[in-house]
Amino acid sequence: MLHIDIHGKTDKYDEGKFELGSMPLRHYATVDENQNFIKPFIRFLNGKFNDMLSGIVLNGIPVKCELNCGLHGYWGGEGPYKLHTITEQGVLLGITSI
Repeated sequence: MLHIDIHGKTDKYDEGKFELGSMPLRHYATVDENQNFIKPFIRFLNGKFNDMLSGIVLNGIPVKCELNCGLHGYWGGEGPYKLHTITEQGVLLGITSI
């Protein structure tokens, strides 16, 4: 099973990007899993999304996929309510979730 949660930034009119948040998957993985599977997989997905988005312009700005992002999907269950994002909950359930 694969879950991909894509975050658009409709409130940022000066940016034409959406964010591929992989931090939960990277956070809960081993070093070996990160090196051998997760990082190459994320780079692959990023490239494919950018291939699909090539030539698409929104409000005069080219649309692209961003990996270094603020909407990275990891809350860590911190704070008074111990919240986890949907992506993080997927990872905790054993689903490849981005």
